[in-house]
Amino acid sequence: MAKLTRKSYQRKAMVVGATAFAGIALMATGFAAWVISSSTTKPLDGTVNIGVVKAQEIKINATLSTDKFSFEPLKNDTTGRVRWDGTNFESLTTTLTGDFSPASYVNKFTVQLRIGTEQEIENAGTGKTVWETNFETAAGTTKNYITLPEEVWCKEKAFDISSLSNKAETTDTKKFSQVISFGWGTAFGGLNPSEYYDTGAGKAVTDEVLKQTMDDFYAVMTKGTAETAKNSIPFRVIIKADTSAA
Repeated sequence: MAKLTRKSYQRKAMVVGATAFAGIALMATGFAAWVISSSTTKPLDGTVNIGVVKAQEIKINATLSTDKFSFEPLKNDTTGRVRWDGTNFESLTTTLTGDFSPASYVNKFTVQLRIGTEQEIENAGTGKTVWETNFETAAGTTKNYITLPEEVWCKEKAFDISSLSNKAETTDTKKFSQVISFGWGTAFGGLNPSEYYDTGAGKAVTDEVLKQTMDDFYAVMTKGTAETAKNSIPFRVIIKADTSAA
């Protein structure tokens, strides 16, 4: 057995101690370098809602103060060269009133006046019916027998929905009103012929010219139509509540 001196033993013990320390350090360093993890999931639950399809009908209530326009003599005018026969009399104005709901769905609200049956108006499309052409001729600058209700005549008059009043019972029902009026033209001094030919400049018109003018007025208003329908010309007030995008 080798004999260790005190000095050599101490030196050997130091080497062994240093080696042991290095081993511990190596082991500690090795464990610290390895990081091991595993995947994790966490579910979050919710729902998918599909909106129910509902039909929302726009309701329009409307009335006319009268359903007849009459180009006739003044009522109770029983004197002069043109007079009332005791039956039909002048009626050139009607007032449309009503309401529509739910107003919040309506983007455009319009009113228009057309002359003719439903089929005639449909056939005319965006054009004019025979009746409407006749009326426009009577109102034209070469005749001037009548005036037309320009705001709604064969075109849509649009209402400012936001300015319409609410119906008392609900804030989502809007009220509307529209006066629709024909008139007598400058050919009759803006007066009913039964009045014009008995006053002012009309008194100077001869009987012959008076008759010719009145015959022409009737012919222009009714030409191109069936004889049986001449005294009763249909009209239609078209009210439209449009829900399409503005």
